[in-house]
Amino acid sequence: MYQKSKYYYILICSIVAFSAGLVGSGVNDYFHNEDILENVSNINYFIIPIILGIAAGIYAVFYWKRKYREQKVFKQLEESEYNHRILFENMLDIVCILDNNGNIVNVNKAGLKLYKYSREELLNMNVSELIYEDDLNNSNEHFNKLETDGVYNMYEGRVKTKSGKIIWIQVNSTEYFKDGIKAGSQDIIRDITI
Repeated sequence: MYQKSKYYYILICSIVAFSAGLVGSGVNDYFHNEDILENVSNINYFIIPIILGIAAGIYAVFYWKRKYREQKVFKQLEESEYNHRILFENMLDIVCILDNNGNIVNVNKAGLKLYKYSREELLNMNVSELIYEDDLNNSNEHFNKLETDGVYNMYEGRVKTKSGKIIWIQVNSTEYFKDGIKAGSQDIIRDITI
């Protein structure tokens, strides 16, 4: 992102404030029927515009510093988000983010590869649709454990791919919070089919 120089802000703010001061002095002279040209030849005529210009220049420095810090923080956040996205997408294990109702809100490439669904298809599914029917009761026990303990580890069960193939998986799940409120769970899933 392009960052304008502090001198740019100082120059623009000073010119605008100085000009406004001159215009203000001119308008004042006009309404008081004073000779503007005679007053302009007096150095005292420029004191207020000069003070306004200096004050605006000082303000511009603080404005520039604030903008620079904001842009620096924004850039760091963008880089951090990019790095986390790369890590998330390139993990060999499946990472699946669920909301409080078990709906899939995000999944990495490994999940797409295992389940054979597109990202759009998975993001419109509830995790229960992927669980093999005979394992639903067992998986519900683990979901209840997640509710009470905030975590469950080493759950082993079966899931169905889009083609109907049955795959054994191992799941480690942890609840996550957003703004202090439980938002769902983060599941790390490993294919343990032999």
